[in-house]
Amino acid sequence: MELCKLYNGGEINPYTPFSTSTDSWAMEYLKFHVWDAEFAFVANYGEWLNMWQRKENKSDVNDPKSVYHFVVNCKLGKMQRDDVDFVEMYRKL
Repeated sequence: MELCKLYNGGEINPYTPFSTSTDSWAMEYLKFHVWDAEFAFVANYGEWLNMWQRKENKSDVNDPKSVYHFVVNCKLGKMQRDDVDFVEMYRKL
């Protein structure tokens, strides 16, 4: 849980990109997806751990930090755009 940047518990995502001004939509959209990734990490850790272990071929390793980065990268990978660099925005977050 200490790995999470935005998730503080609860199932309601506080970041709503659709109710923001056009100037800040990208940051809210990023926060929305990071929160979603962190919620998935906390709520379904076992499933993500299994996926990470299969991908990395490390069936006997339990590394929460690596699993966290795997989950966030999976979510951010779906957000690829030419005009907005969400990965760089995430690093600055």
